[in-house]
Amino acid sequence: MGVVLESAALPAASFQMNYLFDDDLHLFRRENTGEFAYSDGAESEARLLNVVLNAKDRSTFSPALAEAITDWVSEYHFSKSRHCLVRPLGIQAGDKVLELGCGCGPITRFLGELGANLVGVEGSLVRARVAAERCREFGNVRVVVDNLFRFETDEQFDCVLLIGVLEYAAMFSTEENPFERLVQSASRFLSPGGRLVVAIENKLGLKYFNGCYEDHVGAAFFGVQDLYGARTPRTFGRRELIDLLSTAGLKHTYFYYPFPDYKLPVAILSEDALMDGDFDPVDLLTRCHARDYTGFPYRSFDDALVLSSLHRNGLIADLSNSFLVEATRDPKPPGHKSTLAAAYAVQRKPELAAQTRFSRARSTIQVSKEYVVSGASHRAVTVGGKTIAHDLADAEYRPGRQILWNLLKARARNANVEDIVQALLPWFDFLLQHAQVSSPQVAVGPPTLASYMHRLHPVQLAR
Repeated sequence: MGVVLESAALPAASFQMNYLFDDDLHLFRRENTGEFAYSDGAESEARLLNVVLNAKDRSTFSPALAEAITDWVSEYHFSKSRHCLVRPLGIQAGDKVLELGCGCGPITRFLGELGANLVGVEGSLVRARVAAERCREFGNVRVVVDNLFRFETDEQFDCVLLIGVLEYAAMFSTEENPFERLVQSASRFLSPGGRLVVAIENKLGLKYFNGCYEDHVGAAFFGVQDLYGARTPRTFGRRELIDLLSTAGLKHTYFYYPFPDYKLPVAILSEDALMDGDFDPVDLLTRCHARDYTGFPYRSFDDALVLSSLHRNGLIADLSNSFLVEATRDPKPPGHKSTLAAAYAVQRKPELAAQTRFSRARSTIQVSKEYVVSGASHRAVTVGGKTIAHDLADAEYRPGRQILWNLLKARARNANVEDIVQALLPWFDFLLQHAQVSSPQVAVGPPTLASYMHRLHPVQLAR
C-alpha cells in the first residue's frame, strides 16, 4: 500500500528547538499548545479519533474508515475520493512536502503511503491527533500542532500545500491582509524551484449560480455577491486568486479544475485540457453534478449541460466550482505538463479502483488506465457465484459524446417516456447488434421505437 518505516524519523534541528515530541500522541507540539477556534464539532472529532484508533487498517482505501462514514464530516475526512486531488501533482517518494492545515490527515496519509517526506501542520490538537494516528507507522511523516502563521522550521520543501485552508486566513489573523500574509508565510518554506499548491472554492463557481449555498457561511449567492466580511472566510474568483498569489511573489501559476469540486473530485481538468482543440474535456463531466454540502436539493438547471455551453465559449476556467493551482516564483519548465485530464473510479473495491489519464503525446492523445492501489494479487470480485474480472488497457483517444448526454437533454426538456426511449435508442441498438442470444426465439426484423415502449414503465424524472 505504501512505504512503511519501522521507527519514527528523527526530528530536524529546528523541531528540537521549537517543539516537543509527545510520545503518547505521536506528534510535535509547543510546550503550551494554544486554543484553536476552528472545529467540526467536539463530538464529531472525538468520533473520528475513536474510529481511527480502533481501525486495524488506516490506509487511504481502508474498509473500516469507509464504513464509518455516516455524515458529511466523516465523509470529508474518510472518503476514498479525497486523495485524488493531489494525484495530478506528481508528488513522488522522497519529495519534501509541507502540508499546512492537514486536518484529520486524508491527504497526509496518502502522501505518506507514496513515500514523501512530509510535515503536516494542524492548529487543532484533536484533528492533529487523528492525522498522527493515521500515519503512526510512517517514519517519513511528522505531524505538528501549531498555528499556521506561527509555524517555524529551517527546512525547505519541494511542495507546500494549502488545501481548503487559504479561505480561513482572516479568522486566525488580525493582520490587515491576512490572505496575502498566509501565502507569503507559506511560500517562505519553498526550496528553490519549489511550488505552492492551493485548493479552494471559486466564489464564481457555476454551482453557486445554480442555487448551491456558499460552503463556509451556508447562504445562497453569498460569494457571487461578494458579501464577505473582514473576519469571515472568503473565496476568490480566478483572476483574484492569480493577483493574490502574484502580490505574494508567486507570479507563475498553473491551474487544474477539479469536478464537481476539490473536496471529492471525480475528474480533474488541466488548463491545457481547456485549450487543446483535439480534446473534449466536457465529456468527463456528465456525472460530475455539483453537490451542496448543506443538503439544499434544489437547482435551476443541469450544470453538465451548461458546462458544455461554457466550454464552447471558453468560460469553464472562470466558472469552475473549485481551483487547484500550482504557484511558483520561477516560470515552469517548458513542456513539464503532459497529462490533460484524469478521471477517477475509486468508490469500489480497492483492488478494482482505477484512474484514467488523458495525455498529449505529440500529434495524438493517449488514454491510460491504471490501478491506483498497487500490489493487489487478484483484480476480480465474485458476486452471486460469478467472477467479474477487471482488465485495464490503454488506447488512443477518440473524441465523441456519451449517449448519456441525450438523456440529460431529454430530462431538461421535461421528457415523456417516448422521448426517453428515443434518447436511449442508439444504446439499445448497439446492445442488440452485439448481444449473443442462446435462445432460438429471436425477434425478426429491426427494432422499432414501439417495440421498446411496452418494456418501460412510465417514469417521472426529477429535475
